[in-house]
Amino acid sequence: MRRYETIYIIDPDVGEEIIHSTVEKFNKMIKENGGEVFTVERQRRKLAYKIRHKTQGEYVRMEYMAPPSFPKVLENAMRLDENVMRFMTTIIKRR
Repeated sequence: MRRYETIYIIDPDVGEEIIHSTVEKFNKMIKENGGEVFTVERQRRKLAYKIRHKTQGEYVRMEYMAPPSFPKVLENAMRLDENVMRFMTTIIKRR
């Protein structure tokens, strides 16, 4: 198992209820695939450039531990979710 960080941006116009359910859906995916979620941070911020004609986004940062094959599964789910505007996953190296 490896430790990962995934940052994704949700369209803020969908509403708080859908934003919350989207975050919960991805957390649940991690747990169902044998992973463990350590932190989830949310913050509404101005985007550096327009994405889908939007100037703001709901940034979500997750730290979790999961099997090496899982990030690809998670990113495919994010790619298919129309509320997610962008995403990026990185491996957190141990010191």
